[in-house]
Amino acid sequence: MRLRALMALALVLALLLLCAPALAGFSPGLDALGSHLAGGAYQLSLSATLDTWPDLDPRSLSALQGWLKKARLDLVIQQEDAFSQAALWQEDQQLLTLQTRGLDDQAWLALATPWMPPVSYVGPVDSPPGHTLLGLGPWLMDPHQAAQAAQALAREALPGLLPYEKPVKTALSIKNAGRGASQLVYALKAEEAQAYWAAHAPRLLPRLEALLQALLPARAAWIGEALSTLSPDGALTLKRVLDQAGEDLGLQLTGNISLLGRRHRLTLFGGWSATGGYLSLKLPAARGNDTFELQLSLARQDNRLKADWRFREVAGKDRHSASGTLDLKSVAQEGGERLHGSLTAHSQRTLAGTRSKRDFTLKPELYLKEGALSGTLDISQQVDGRLARALTLSLQGQPHEPLTPLAAMSEIALHQAEESLVALERARVQTALLPALKGFLLALPDEVRYLVLHDIGRERRALELSGVAPLADTDGPFTVMPENGINPPKEEHP
Repeated sequence: MRLRALMALALVLALLLLCAPALAGFSPGLDALGSHLAGGAYQLSLSATLDTWPDLDPRSLSALQGWLKKARLDLVIQQEDAFSQAALWQEDQQLLTLQTRGLDDQAWLALATPWMPPVSYVGPVDSPPGHTLLGLGPWLMDPHQAAQAAQALAREALPGLLPYEKPVKTALSIKNAGRGASQLVYALKAEEAQAYWAAHAPRLLPRLEALLQALLPARAAWIGEALSTLSPDGALTLKRVLDQAGEDLGLQLTGNISLLGRRHRLTLFGGWSATGGYLSLKLPAARGNDTFELQLSLARQDNRLKADWRFREVAGKDRHSASGTLDLKSVAQEGGERLHGSLTAHSQRTLAGTRSKRDFTLKPELYLKEGALSGTLDISQQVDGRLARALTLSLQGQPHEPLTPLAAMSEIALHQAEESLVALERARVQTALLPALKGFLLALPDEVRYLVLHDIGRERRALELSGVAPLADTDGPFTVMPENGINPPKEEHP
């Protein structure tokens, strides 16, 4: 198991736990879990069953299935200091403990294994050790953080717009959020938009960056670069949509902007209420076919949550589109609650003339009662329309005592270190599980061992994680062998 893959799984589950408070009202069990997370820590214990992996030799698959039967991952998450811990076990032996946390403007990653002394890495929050050493970064949008960032942006932007405010008695419906009864319109001519931006951009840009990074965390670096070039390029019109009580229900922003030296047409429309929310962002280039589009939709009903999202980007001949759905149901059962449904994600990309397609499906079957959680999560992946792998995660969750930082023997400030040291530590962290892998391999019969190594190497090359050149054809079944030879063997907007 690659440490990067292990931590990616841990990040996904941690983010799902942290999103629990944002789903308040949909699931009593998740409400209870969210309340506990607000003031304490929570642990998820996971074990995995590898159901299908067609690309593997059946003997490799059987060997990996046997290893997974004895493996367990304990993940602990607490909101205070954004503190999380992942511990990997093989039967009663703890193979690895990895912690991440953040405080003010610094982030830490600490690692301990039976084969290396505990070490702690520190870096700035905008370049955390997890990204520097493992290439990890948040890639799931954070609705809760996005809502907070949007509110902060509105508070900062509104005072300078008040001189342009004009009430309008025009109703407007926002998908899932409801029907607005009136609007407040702020229409700025080109020179007024330029003057407003010059006066307020230094305070607005950090809030806008926080909002976009919460919605598109995988594009954080691009967002920072692009926003540094942002400016109005013509008139701008903002419409605040108000409900019957005169409270904000949503907004619409239209106009032309300059971004990365090109002119774009901007349309932003959306809103949020207790029944759900909707967001649509369109940013096509004024000339050519380049575009950037994002759409999110979420609807809450009694004991049911439904959502879908779409993303499309065109840059020259390169194209990337993605979409997904979420459908969760909550049902009272045996003094607790059954939570089940599905989550799908689809991605199609054309890059340098090469097309690829990825499809993921997650199906949770969970039982929640008095803060405890149990159940399964079925995960499958298709590549170019073909089933690539399927596994089942078994989960057990319960409250956990507050986390304490690992007692590290040393601390390394990655942002101050020479690149040679960073490269050395990166290799050290990424190979932390190699001794455990070696023990697993040595326990296998020779023929199966070479098959497993062969399949692992092929998988790495397929994922472009290895710089190894394609191997020449050989008469034998393995690319790994001993020295003495081969052992045979629809959108709504105004």
